[in-house]
Amino acid sequence: MFLTSDDSVQPGEFKAMAQLQQINKYFAVILNVKHDIANNLEDLEMFLDIPEMVFDEDRLSQHKHHIQSHIQEYLHLDNVDIVPIHAQSGFLSTQAEYQEYSNQLWELSKIEELYSLIAYQIYNNGQNLRLSTFADSLEYFINSINQELAAAKSQLSVQLNFLEQKQREIEKIFAEIEKEGDRKLKDKCDSLYDLIENQIGNFVDNYSDIDINGRQREWKRIVNEKNIEETMISCIEAIFSNLRVKLQEFEQEYEYDLKNIQIDMAMNFSNITKDDIGKWIKWGSVAVGAVGAAAFVAANWWNPGGWVVGAGLVTTVASIGGSFAGDWKKADDDKNYKKDIQEEKDSLRKQVMEKRQVTVKAYQDWLFKNINQYEEEVIGQVKSYIKRLSEIVEKLDYAIDDNLKIQRDMKKDFSNFK
Repeated sequence: MFLTSDDSVQPGEFKAMAQLQQINKYFAVILNVKHDIANNLEDLEMFLDIPEMVFDEDRLSQHKHHIQSHIQEYLHLDNVDIVPIHAQSGFLSTQAEYQEYSNQLWELSKIEELYSLIAYQIYNNGQNLRLSTFADSLEYFINSINQELAAAKSQLSVQLNFLEQKQREIEKIFAEIEKEGDRKLKDKCDSLYDLIENQIGNFVDNYSDIDINGRQREWKRIVNEKNIEETMISCIEAIFSNLRVKLQEFEQEYEYDLKNIQIDMAMNFSNITKDDIGKWIKWGSVAVGAVGAAAFVAANWWNPGGWVVGAGLVTTVASIGGSFAGDWKKADDDKNYKKDIQEEKDSLRKQVMEKRQVTVKAYQDWLFKNINQYEEEVIGQVKSYIKRLSEIVEKLDYAIDDNLKIQRDMKKDFSNFK
């Protein structure tokens, strides 16, 4: 029952009553007509003689129209009982000084019509209403929980999709860096070995008469002055430095995108306590806020374990200079070695080509191994967040399904009582 008066019909009051309609409560409006009849005897007698003056149909119909408009807007009900009463006359009928007019005042108050309406609802719909009130209240509560759970699932699903998209972007960064790194290592290695190969002709011509130890010392000097190892390590450091820049740029884009996907990070459970929700879903020990997309920003994911670029790199070209030209023939072993100068040039070029291939492969293999290890650590953190979010979304799914089953069973049970 909703009490209002003819001088203060407030739309906000009807809005507050909308919850009753959501749980299928019977709804009626008591319209208390304000007209003071206690000021003097003349006002009282006028009310007793002309009650239509208070219950003026034209005036009351306007109030009823306004009330019905508010009910349709906020409660979405077309037909609601609106009962006008004069509460003051009902009260005065119980007072000793108005004993003479008691019966008439009570009758004119029209409170009896309100009693009749209540009695009708009790006698005709009382049992079903009592049962329905409990059932509808419980159903409304379950629906409210499901709405909150569905909202949480929706928001976490958005974050989950967001993280999965970002994982693919990170994987693409690593793939591009690895492909570009392979090319850079080969180009750098080729440029160094091209310099060495270009000196073979002059070297063989100029040092063909020198003993093998002298030739090896000179050849080692030629090779060492190219600084192959230092140059290749520097190239790898540049590749990893570029990777780190790419990941830091990605992190900035990640934070920007996170702000623009409009995730409601503070999910609203204001109407339901955690204890209530605990009846329907076991939260476990996982906190939603600790695994959300925003929490991932602060994880320093792009530098796992304080990664050191180039750490663990094993030199693959150690003593490279000494390993070249070691098979040259000594003069006293072959009197015709001068005739074999071209053969020596070809042999040396072959050795350089083989070392070129070995060096490129060694550094590319190292890059592949360490890029993949780096990627596994970075992506591993992303996958960990995705896994935990997926588990929560899955639990929310189970909770929603359980609630729907409870709702179906509840409806079936209550229908058996009617």
